[in-house]
Amino acid sequence: MAPTDRSLLNELSDTLAAIDRAGWDGLSHVARARLDYRKWKLIQDYVTRFPVVDRAHLIRSLQWRDVVEHVRDLNDLEILDWALQQVEIATHHEAGIQDLRPHGSCPCQTLLLRHVSGRKQKANLVLKWALADGEARGEARDQTE
Repeated sequence: MAPTDRSLLNELSDTLAAIDRAGWDGLSHVARARLDYRKWKLIQDYVTRFPVVDRAHLIRSLQWRDVVEHVRDLNDLEILDWALQQVEIATHHEAGIQDLRPHGSCPCQTLLLRHVSGRKQKANLVLKWALADGEARGEARDQTE
């Protein structure tokens, strides 16, 4: 179990609950994009503040299992699914099955940060597009940014 900052986890939990409650149906593109960006920002804050302990002496699949346990506290299925995929890729690779290519041989924390950073960057670009699209359609811009 990773060390935790309850306020950070609570804020992430509130964001995930808002996403679940909304079900994406009744929300504008901007509201959806804003929630998604907020989610990835909070996840990035968490994995930056509480890094995965590098245990390089373990085989790669066990290192990724540590990551799975680390991100499980976040209660986000998307990041958990990604970490579980990394376990599967590493397990296959160790068994000599080359069906999926590992993301790299650097520490798992580095790869986790790279993935989360990429997801946050994508969410930010979607938010910027949604804001620009809303302005182009003449929708009022929300001042809560």
